[in-house]
Amino acid sequence: MATTWIYRQPSSDGSNTTYTYSLWLKRSSLGATERIISNGNQNAAGSKDTQIVFQADNSIMWDIYNDGATVGHLETDRVFRDTLGWFHLMFIYNSTSATTTITGTATDRMQVWVNGVQESALNTITVPAQNAEDPSTNDTGYKMRFGSR
Repeated sequence: MATTWIYRQPSSDGSNTTYTYSLWLKRSSLGATERIISNGNQNAAGSKDTQIVFQADNSIMWDIYNDGATVGHLETDRVFRDTLGWFHLMFIYNSTSATTTITGTATDRMQVWVNGVQESALNTITVPAQNAEDPSTNDTGYKMRFGSR
């Protein structure tokens, strides 16, 4: 059976300091890494990479790298084990201000929302610096892959 995934290659560059991914998905399996969104030149010298995955422990991880250095990283404390229902996931990146309007803290530069509720219990977080660029999102040089790396 072939693995199926879709991608989008931007036709023009967009913002790499503010963007939102919003999607509906249904989990297909548990206990294994499942790619949600991935873009960049993973595993290459000078890696520029953004990835959002369900991890083997069923939590969500979001990583952003530039030249192999971490720009931003978070992992949810909550786990997602429902393979029957649909999830609405929203990932918001906003590095343009010292704080945002949600909680007024810099940790809001990377936000994960599940079914309309912001995930506030995070295991690990590396807060992006103010005005930090996500080098591979909204860039014509990189495909945004959904469901694959």
